[in-house]
Amino acid sequence: MTTSRIPGPLGRDVHLANFHGTLGCDVGCHRGHTPGPIRVADAPKDKSKKPAPAPTSVNTIIWHVYETLLRPTAGGLPQGFTKRDLAVWFNASDDTRIPDGPGKWDTAGIKVEFNTDPKTGVKDFEKSLQRKGAIVVYIGHSTLTPAKSPKDPEGPSRGLSPDNPKKGPEIPNATLRTLLSKSAASLVIIGSCDSKTAVGNISAGPPIIVANSGADRVTDISRMARAAGTFLFLLIGWELDGQGQPNNPHTNGHGTISEALAASAEAFTDIPDRFELVHGDPSIKLFP
Repeated sequence: MTTSRIPGPLGRDVHLANFHGTLGCDVGCHRGHTPGPIRVADAPKDKSKKPAPAPTSVNTIIWHVYETLLRPTAGGLPQGFTKRDLAVWFNASDDTRIPDGPGKWDTAGIKVEFNTDPKTGVKDFEKSLQRKGAIVVYIGHSTLTPAKSPKDPEGPSRGLSPDNPKKGPEIPNATLRTLLSKSAASLVIIGSCDSKTAVGNISAGPPIIVANSGADRVTDISRMARAAGTFLFLLIGWELDGQGQPNNPHTNGHGTISEALAASAEAFTDIPDRFELVHGDPSIKLFP
């Protein structure tokens, strides 16, 4: 991923009318409409030509986004995108004039929700992990072991910290592993610095995707957000086009976890970091 390609429309003050407020600051932001019949005005004249959603046990994708998303600096200026931009991009509306209108996830019969309040992040994340048929995505901070000296990199992750990582892990590694092992979700993506260490080796629970942050233990949050979205689009059979939008059909239709991981690598093309599967079968298609 180059620094010039950013998910979502930038420079637009988009208010998602069906959200409970704006994604940048509100508590428990969720996309308001649920999957169902598209509006009459948008319905195709020949309904027989509209493909039926594929049968799937996954019915919801729940994002937990607990940090302002900023890309690495370019030309001396921060090139960034907001939580709202992320939501608009991921919604992939069929009509760009209606950012929260029906899109690819509605066609697939999947509801999308966003949680963005770090104060309730721990409880919200724990609740999501117990929702059967959900894909749960965490994009936010972890608490790293303090460096021994100012010149040294920080050490391994001590756990997830939606609100204030400086105060210590709010979901310590051991607690996180227990939560994941007992999770009823269909898939969990942990996009935080050195989440590979935080999750460790578990032998029960749903498939788990983590960030391998390399030797420095740090991964840019915006890259993990883009990688997670790219991964999920591939699962329902869409690849990103030259503009970073999910408009190219995947040759093999709905993708496997392994194929989705390969697609997510685009977000980390110029750095050694990457997403990895640490538990689960890479050949599974969550949308068969």
